[in-house]
Amino acid sequence: MLSFIMKKRILFIWPQEPFLPQGLFKHFVFMGELAEYCKKFGAVKLFDLSVKQEKRRKILDSAKNSDYIFIPIEAYTAINAVKLSKILKNNTNAKIIA
Repeated sequence: MLSFIMKKRILFIWPQEPFLPQGLFKHFVFMGELAEYCKKFGAVKLFDLSVKQEKRRKILDSAKNSDYIFIPIEAYTAINAVKLSKILKNNTNAKIIA
């Protein structure tokens, strides 16, 4: 079963915050450390939309090529996380975990 898991493509997306990032340490802890661990199970890609804006097409292309998409949610990112998950849900077959 481990060989089945090893081939997964995993995407982490931190939703855009409505104001300046409150603490990049949280981004590192929530996404960076977890993403590093997930490398054991497949290829990992990260988007931190609060730090760097990416083109919608680039995000959707990455989502379409992913098996799993993780979106960490904070109280101040909840609205953008819901919007992001709805867009991704309509454009990919990946399992979205928030």
